[in-house]
Amino acid sequence: MDVFQTNSSIVLKYLSENNASPTLCCLSHSCLSKLGKFLHDNSISYSLDVAKEWLSQLSLCTNTIQTYGKAIRQLDDVYKYGHVSFANRIQSMILSEQFSGAVSDYLSDISGKYSKKHLPNIRIRCKYFLEYMQVEHQHSEISEMTYTDVLSFHATALKRLSKADYGMYKGTIANFLRWLSKKGACPIGFSMLLFMNHAEKVFMLRDFSNKTASYINAIGTSCLTDFSPDEFYTASLDFCMELENLGYADTMRTTARTALDLLYLFLDMNQLGYDPKLVNEWFNEKGDFCFKKNKYMARRIFALFEVFTKEGTIIATHYFIHRPLLCDGLPDWCRRTLDQFLLQKERDNLAASTVCMYRSSITRFCFFIVDNGISSFSEITPELLKRFNISDIHSTPEGKNAYNVRIRKFLFYLADNCYTDNYFLGNALPCVHAPSTKIVKTLTPDESYALENYIDEDYSLGLRNHAIALIGLKMGLRGSDITELTFEQINWRLGAIRFIQKKTSVERVLPMPVEVGNALYRYITEGRPDSKSKYVFIVHKAPYGRVKRNICRRIIQKVFPEGRDDGYGFHITRKTYATERFRNHVGYTEVAYLIGHTTDETVKKYISLDEERMRLCPISLSESGITMKGGFRNA
Repeated sequence: MDVFQTNSSIVLKYLSENNASPTLCCLSHSCLSKLGKFLHDNSISYSLDVAKEWLSQLSLCTNTIQTYGKAIRQLDDVYKYGHVSFANRIQSMILSEQFSGAVSDYLSDISGKYSKKHLPNIRIRCKYFLEYMQVEHQHSEISEMTYTDVLSFHATALKRLSKADYGMYKGTIANFLRWLSKKGACPIGFSMLLFMNHAEKVFMLRDFSNKTASYINAIGTSCLTDFSPDEFYTASLDFCMELENLGYADTMRTTARTALDLLYLFLDMNQLGYDPKLVNEWFNEKGDFCFKKNKYMARRIFALFEVFTKEGTIIATHYFIHRPLLCDGLPDWCRRTLDQFLLQKERDNLAASTVCMYRSSITRFCFFIVDNGISSFSEITPELLKRFNISDIHSTPEGKNAYNVRIRKFLFYLADNCYTDNYFLGNALPCVHAPSTKIVKTLTPDESYALENYIDEDYSLGLRNHAIALIGLKMGLRGSDITELTFEQINWRLGAIRFIQKKTSVERVLPMPVEVGNALYRYITEGRPDSKSKYVFIVHKAPYGRVKRNICRRIIQKVFPEGRDDGYGFHITRKTYATERFRNHVGYTEVAYLIGHTTDETVKKYISLDEERMRLCPISLSESGITMKGGFRNA
């Protein structure tokens, strides 16, 4: 009975300290006294079931029975937890001095935004949150609250409310926490947890597999001082602002805000710094759950954000294709050496596409030697290389040569780094192919007419594609030069385009035909999106970056879908342009200049397509000293 008396005193003290009404205090005291006497007289120990059975036998009014029932539940809380729980608190509960002051200051700040009738409701909801923190977690200051406390509030106290109250309480409390964060009283993440169901999509390190958790923790702790969660949050705000400035759609901006908020919460809750490798591990394990159908958009956002942190701007022309690398399936002894070799190539400032070509070539070779039972590079022999060369099939000799050249360099790297003893091992792979000559293909007059007059179903895109096609067909520019055409390079007064060729870095000034100028003007004034980009031809979706070179090939394939298998690329417009110049009796040097070649030797292949003048070249057999005496069988 001593325990019962002690716990009863705790309940009565709680009521007294929280300004409970005299009637409530009196009835609670009466209930506990009568229950204690009943237990003592019957020599029974306290339990909730015993107390409920005793209460059911009393003949009292409904209000008194309800007050007695609450007193018993409060007593049971003290038995279980040592204090009255949040669920059984009294409405007149007094908040700590700091909690009470925070609510008053918040209401004072927002008083001009809400009606006087609405402010009491806001007070009740904010008080509800702080009462939970004070009762369940024994906090009296805001600085004592943690992410775990807010999550437990969401999972218990908020979910206990009706559906209508749940939304109103969650929004009001989230705004209150955001206000506190602006005052520096708590992290902004507290507010995020209650918005957009973020509380159900956040994870602690313990929620990951042991291997992933260890990896993430090692990376995150090492970069905590270099890129803290607060710095990440600031950068994420700048990133989202840049998305808006560039005109990205609402879906993209909303997904970006959600994705970056979830990542910030993960970093701040676990006190980890930002690192792209950490993000990749977090995303691979939790991305499906967090983003569902927006998973791929979220991955692109993280890739764009990584570039943003390095460059200070969003570079939308980058393509981020995430798929497992074939070389990931190689044994560790093989993969480690390949990674070191590729890292050396990256340090040599080779283009990413070149490094990718090295990876593809060497990966194919490594899988071959592994399949042949090799477990170390030192076991490679010239005979094995010969077998690889025979079995490695390519569609063209040039393709096979390109792969072999890179594999040879890898073999020399192995010798230089003592992975193999034979420095001349690479010589067992041939790296030459016979020269070949291709027949020059050009557009027929009917095909040229079709290209000149083709307009896409989409009017604005059609104007763009029509202008691109005409520049290729009437001026002979390469696709790479067309897609990088800027407004500064067009001289409307002189009717000319002045540019530096991307392939040769040679400057050219070419006359702009009237039809090309008209097509450009129509596109710029009627079809081009409103963008500050310096490039003439841009993508018609935010952020309106310049088009890629492959758009030129797509135009040709749209007009001539049957020509895809015949090698119809955009370069055919350039070949057609050069051929037409010869047919119009333009000289070698002039044609070479017009198409940007530095020597006229490279344009001579187009002579064979000038049928009219080729007919003037043959000479008679008699002039050549060849006779047909005895018939052609005896010639």
